[in-house]
Amino acid sequence: MNLYNLDIHQMFLVTQKALVTDADKLLILENAYAPYWELPGGLLEFDETLPSGLIREVREETGLMVAVEQLLAAWDFSESAFRVRDGRQLDAKIIGLAFQCQRIGGSIRLSTEHRQHRWATHDELRRLKFSPNSKFAIEQYLFPHFSNQ
Repeated sequence: MNLYNLDIHQMFLVTQKALVTDADKLLILENAYAPYWELPGGLLEFDETLPSGLIREVREETGLMVAVEQLLAAWDFSESAFRVRDGRQLDAKIIGLAFQCQRIGGSIRLSTEHRQHRWATHDELRRLKFSPNSKFAIEQYLFPHFSNQ
């Protein structure tokens, strides 16, 4: 049996993003610590399923309750010196998954991770700067038949 040869200073993570729409507008959040916008969502915890992790993240970041629907985009990106809770810094390969979500309750109540929210039109989305954890999903939302990956 061959064993997976992952270096001790490397790890894989899964991040999930929610594409929550209202008519023809998409919910986006302005990051409180960096000059860009992103989709609600975050890292999957070890004991969560994909839907439960995304539902938790959206609720924590926005106060909204959502139903997770279809997968819209999958991508990967790297983060060097990703800091984990115990202080170690590892090189991370992050797998991103973006799901269409339907709002089923709640009202917007942002966490401290974000400055403001916006229900953005397609034209607004094309003009804004997005984080690496959301950029590909936004491109797939805007241009579903084209991919640069």
